[in-house]
Amino acid sequence: MRIVSQDRNVSIDLDKVIIKILNENHIYADSYSAYKSLIFLGCYDSPKRAQEVFDDIHKAYAPVYSISNNLSEEQIKALIPSKNVYANNIVNIESDTTITTYDNYVYYMPKE
Repeated sequence: MRIVSQDRNVSIDLDKVIIKILNENHIYADSYSAYKSLIFLGCYDSPKRAQEVFDDIHKAYAPVYSISNNLSEEQIKALIPSKNVYANNIVNIESDTTITTYDNYVYYMPKE
């Protein structure tokens, strides 16, 4: 999954970073490399709001798979745990069963 920063000028691969809350209300991505480099993702009005966004990132990262019959696009979108995630839904139809997988997850940091 990718994360796009609050000001929409940085996009990072979540699989290769550590997400941190610093200074109580700032969210950063930190590199695993020896060259420590913090990447600013967003700033929120309160520590509580920063924690909500931090938790939402983790909910969004949870994988979603579905095997079912005849789900509508709205029902498929309802399976994604965060409203800040936009995904391409790829539907494979084989006989009477629809297997829905999700590709290209992008999490957009909330503006507020």
